[in-house]
Amino acid sequence: MAKADNHRVMDSGRGPQAADVWDLFDFSWSPKEGGLRIALSRILDRCAAWFDASTGSVFLKAEDGDYLIAAKTGNGNRTPDGVRITRGMGIAGLTIEAGLPLLVMNPSENPLLAGKIARRNAEISSAIVVPLMDLDAGCIGVMNLARENPKPPFTQEDLRHVASVVRQISLAVSNVRLFDGMRLAMLEARGARQKLEGALRSLGVAVIVIDAEGRVTNMNPRAGEFLGVRARPYADWSKLLEKAPEALASSIADAMRRRIVTGESMRIRGHEKTSGRSWSLVSAPMPDGGTSLSIEEVTEHERYVAELSRVTRLAEIGQMSATIAHEIRNPLAGISMAAQMLTEGPEYVEEFAGIIQSEVRKLNELCEGFLDFARPLTLREKETDLAQIVEEQMRLFRPRYQEKGVRLEKRVEQAPVPFVGDADRIAQVLVNLLQNSLQACSQGDRVIVRLWKGGFSVEDTGSGMSEKALENLFTPFFTTKPDGTGLGMCHVRKVVDAHGGHVEVWSQAGKGSRIAVDFESRIAA
Repeated sequence: MAKADNHRVMDSGRGPQAADVWDLFDFSWSPKEGGLRIALSRILDRCAAWFDASTGSVFLKAEDGDYLIAAKTGNGNRTPDGVRITRGMGIAGLTIEAGLPLLVMNPSENPLLAGKIARRNAEISSAIVVPLMDLDAGCIGVMNLARENPKPPFTQEDLRHVASVVRQISLAVSNVRLFDGMRLAMLEARGARQKLEGALRSLGVAVIVIDAEGRVTNMNPRAGEFLGVRARPYADWSKLLEKAPEALASSIADAMRRRIVTGESMRIRGHEKTSGRSWSLVSAPMPDGGTSLSIEEVTEHERYVAELSRVTRLAEIGQMSATIAHEIRNPLAGISMAAQMLTEGPEYVEEFAGIIQSEVRKLNELCEGFLDFARPLTLREKETDLAQIVEEQMRLFRPRYQEKGVRLEKRVEQAPVPFVGDADRIAQVLVNLLQNSLQACSQGDRVIVRLWKGGFSVEDTGSGMSEKALENLFTPFFTTKPDGTGLGMCHVRKVVDAHGGHVEVWSQAGKGSRIAVDFESRIAA
């Protein structure tokens, strides 16, 4: 075939030569030159010229599953810009559904279209509709070529040639879409990284990222300020510690050793005596085997907490002083009356001496309780096993529960993990809770002790607490029991606070109570 120009007109029944097919893709797919749609327009123009088509169009699959117009050619092409093809509807939709190229002359005579297409377009002598197929994605588009009257209809040979060209177009479109997808993913990843780095730079928390080989891959300016170095990558994380405060350097080294040995997260609270600075360091393993470190300055927070604790303590002591003064009056009144009766009637010495001894014992218990609450709590730490503590105390309490007709049960939701703490103090906490639940229950009630990784709870079906009692549960000397001191729950909170844990309370009058004690921070540290 003679080569007149870039747009060859083929005789009916002949198709483009191999050189023509390669020439078909001899253009740039660069987004700067319009991208895929411009490229498809060029392809469509050449295909229309090769096969002497009056009009042509290419539709590509959209995210919603329909096929949208991507390119069109021909002076008489009246295809609207916003038109879409739905799979299984119309000639193109049925072709997409079948996944096979189609030569259309009279729709009523075509096995695929008969009974589905209402009438023939009198202006069209014939049309070729070919799906763009991808091995993985299926039908990714469809090309239509049409000849208007009086041009002769397309032949089966034309269909074969068009189908061959469209296979090459399908491959090119798939490759371009893959490339565009990769390029978009790279741009998104680059944008996400830039956003992340921007966020890290603006954080008031120091962040350091260390890979599995111990190289510092990222750190923000705040980390540089903390460590006294420039915020830049380092070949070895240990280089970061050369100018860091000694206590902070020790904490980071400890965290890295823990990561290497156990691969676990950890939280460290540190304090530098010379500067008075305090910090919180958290290390966490990363999926690639590396470690992320975050360091937060908590100096002002620690000072605020200490001051708040001091003021709260003074307020509590003031309240206790008023309460103690009130509580002392009753025993003193009893002692005074008994002493007066002894002077008036010596024959009652034995009786009134007993009263004096009883009231003195009450005063002594009151003073002991006050002193125990007021003095700082010293922990005698050793490895503590919550499961063992619960088992021992339940064994000791079970006879008293059985005597009152109250069921005592244990449920292990998660095996406790041993940690360093004061086992005797924690046992006192459990004793207080078991005692309170027993006193709140009647015959037929039930008390459940639940255990999990870092704590326990005591839950009962007893009388519960009123809103006032719940609000004042940890107020010193507040009690609803005739013989209570009102210091039991204060002692519970004091012990738990000393271990860095927390207490949660739920109660409703007439339905029971649940008090949970958690030492999870001890395990994390």
